[in-house]
Amino acid sequence: MDEIEIWVRARSGPKLGIGHQVRAIILSDALTAAGRPAGLILDADAPAPPPHLPVHRLPPHQAPPEEAAAYPADDAPVVLDLSHPSMLSDLPELVRRLRRQARRLALIDGLDREAYAPDDRSSAVDVAITPYVIEPEAPARNADLWLHGPDFAVLEPIYAAPPERPAKDREPHLLISISGTDPWRLTEAATGALLHGGLPDGWRAEIVAGPGFGSARTRALTDAVDRSDHVSILSAPDNLRVGLLRARVAVLGPGLAKYEAAACGVFSLICTPDRVYAQMNQPFAEAGLGHVLPPGPPDAAHLREAILAADQAGHADPRTIIDGRGAARLAERLISELFTESRDGDA
Repeated sequence: MDEIEIWVRARSGPKLGIGHQVRAIILSDALTAAGRPAGLILDADAPAPPPHLPVHRLPPHQAPPEEAAAYPADDAPVVLDLSHPSMLSDLPELVRRLRRQARRLALIDGLDREAYAPDDRSSAVDVAITPYVIEPEAPARNADLWLHGPDFAVLEPIYAAPPERPAKDREPHLLISISGTDPWRLTEAATGALLHGGLPDGWRAEIVAGPGFGSARTRALTDAVDRSDHVSILSAPDNLRVGLLRARVAVLGPGLAKYEAAACGVFSLICTPDRVYAQMNQPFAEAGLGHVLPPGPPDAAHLREAILAADQAGHADPRTIIDGRGAARLAERLISELFTESRDGDA
C-alpha cells in the first residue's frame, strides 16, 4: 500500500448503518480521481468495499490508543468519518493520538450541527467538514478551516447529472427508502401504512429493502405487498437514483438519501425514529428541501396527507441547493489544504 497518499476512516454496522462507509468510498474515489490515491481504513468486520479500493483493516471496537497504533505505518493524512453520536466521546483522544503521528487530519462532522467540539486545541483537526449544516451560526470551534454547507455533500458522481424531467412532470410515484439497515423497522411500519390507506388514489409506491435487511426480512416485505397492485419491493439496489428519478415524492430515513433525492429534484418526507433524529433533520426541512414527519412509525392518514401536501406545494427545485457535485468539490479542497505546509499550532 505504499502508493496511498491519503486515508479515509469510517465505521459501519447494524447500529451505525452503512452510510459512513458509503460516503468514505465515494470520497476515496473522488480523491483518487483528483490526483491523490486514497485508501480506506475499516474495521475487520465491515462489509467489503469495491475491489479497486485499497483497504487497511483494524480490529473492531478498539479504544483510541490501540486504534491509532493500528493505523498504517506512514504519515499520510487521514479523513475521519466517525461523527455518529455513539463515537463522539472517543474522537478527541483519537485525534490527539493521530496528531502525535504528525498526520494532517480532516473530520466529516456528519450531523446537523458542529457536534465535535473538543475542549482544547490538541484535539482540533486541520479541516472540519459539516456538509449538512445549512446555515452555520458561528465559526467552527474544532478546526483551523471549516467547510460547511451542502456544496460539500458527498454523493456518487451519477447524481451530478440533472434529471431529464422535473419531479412535478413525473407519474404519481412514491419511493420509500429508510436506510440500508433500518434498525427501527420503519420500513415495515411505512409499508403497513401504505397498505391501509396511506397511499393516495392513483399513486404507485416502490419500497426499498436495503442491503442490510437480509433475505428473511426482504421476503416478509415482499409477501406483505404481494396482493397489492400499487406497491412493490425494490431489493438492495446498487443506488437509489433510478428509483428517485421515477418519483414525485420520496419517504426517506434520517440519513444521506435525502441529499440524493434533492440532487434528483425530489422533495423528501423524512421519517425518523425519535425526537433526537427529527431535530437533527430539521435544518434540511428549513432549507425547503423536505418535511420532517412526526417521530416514530407513520400512520396511514398522516402519511397520505403528507404525500399529497408535498406533491401539491410547488416547492423550488432542490437541485438549486444540492447539485450532486459535492464529492469532487470536497476532494479538491481537501487536497489543497492537507498537502500544504502545516499550519501554526500543529502537533
